Amino acid sequence: MTLERVETGISGLDPLISGGFPKDSLIIVCGNPGTGK
Repeated sequence: MTLERVETGISGLDPLISGGFPKDSLIIVCGNPGTGK
């Protein structure tokens, strides 16, 4: 079974996360102010 992924549209991010976020998943992006979240 392969995990279906949804591309973010951010060319520098998608390769780092194996092509996108897992479909039907809740994703939380956090970090300090000014870090480019």
